[in-house]
Amino acid sequence: MATLGALLPSGLRDLPPIFPLHQQLPVSLAQRFGQSRVRQWFRQRRKLDGLNYDTGGLYLGPLWECAEDDARIALKSCIDAFNWFEDLLWDLSPDHRIDFMSKERSVDPISVVTLGRLVDDAHAWAHRAGELVGGIFGCRMTHDGQDWQDECALSLMHVRLGNSVGMTTNYVCSICGVVCWDCDHEPGNNYFIIATRDEEVCNICRDAQEVCTHTVGSTYDKRAEPTMQVLELREISLVPRPRDPLARIKGRGIDETDLIDYFGFAPPSDANLLCHKCMYTCEGFRAGRYDEASELV
Repeated sequence: MATLGALLPSGLRDLPPIFPLHQQLPVSLAQRFGQSRVRQWFRQRRKLDGLNYDTGGLYLGPLWECAEDDARIALKSCIDAFNWFEDLLWDLSPDHRIDFMSKERSVDPISVVTLGRLVDDAHAWAHRAGELVGGIFGCRMTHDGQDWQDECALSLMHVRLGNSVGMTTNYVCSICGVVCWDCDHEPGNNYFIIATRDEEVCNICRDAQEVCTHTVGSTYDKRAEPTMQVLELREISLVPRPRDPLARIKGRGIDETDLIDYFGFAPPSDANLLCHKCMYTCEGFRAGRYDEASELV
């Protein structure tokens, strides 16, 4: 924000006033408000068309690019924080208190925050950062050759589904390479083995020849432990709580009827379309787990 404020003619006062976009409005009101909000941001963008050069001819492109990078990183950080905090709601109540102060320091009441508050604050900041990114820098929609794709990180954050991988694998002994249940080596014990390379991979460190420091034919002390060998992907499922809280949907196809409702026409595949969702109020969450004590429904 500091970099962007320095680039704007009147600083951050040039931006539209802050509005709690994370709060839902009735559909008809949200539509009118969103359209008005888009016009406000686009008026500001038109004023900034010539901002890359000042009156003295100094090129400001790098600063502008830096401001855009910072804004997009901020948006990602807010969304990641929301995903991590929301994942905790599966195990803890929204009233669970979290103290951010070190145990060695005196307890500051301000540092103690409930989990529900953290989730709600991350949600609000994600909307604020998303509006800044879309309003000032713009987010272009992509076409994959068949359909238009919704890749809006803010919009997809509200689809509370993630990727869960189903796979099978074999575990072999790190000493002899035999399947663990057919092996006589005791896990946790150390054994002396001779270094070899199978397809240029060292049997001691499992690294390629270029980075391995072990000498073929020399004897080394190695710990016996199960080693995952053959990994076979079986399926990928969408689940409300993925093992990795950040394993979320990155894009989805858009129906042509939705595009017509959104733009008023069916855009051709080579059209230059900007996504405006971040400048509209929140549409709510789908397929997630939330407690009544939280704002999230």
